Amino acid sequence: MTLLLEPLTRAESNVINTSADLAQMMAELRSPAVKAILDTAAMAAAGETIGDYLARFGPDLAHVHFIDGDDGGAHLAWGDGSYPLHAFL
Repeated sequence: MTLLLEPLTRAESNVINTSADLAQMMAELRSPAVKAILDTAAMAAAGETIGDYLARFGPDLAHVHFIDGDDGGAHLAWGDGSYPLHAFL
């Protein structure tokens, strides 16, 4: 079994909000079964990029949640928010 963890926006959680927070949690758990999720809403809210996640997690990045959003951290349908979605691809 694989356990996937993802950062959430500060409005959703106060535990894991950035890729650095997630990397720290994964290091503390020390389990090869724990992998990372990239959520584009949380990524944008933290001021990070897909490249940041790829560099930090490499093969431990197991899932990408492509979602649109806005500056308030909302999760919106693709095309309904203000993110530069073409840049995410």
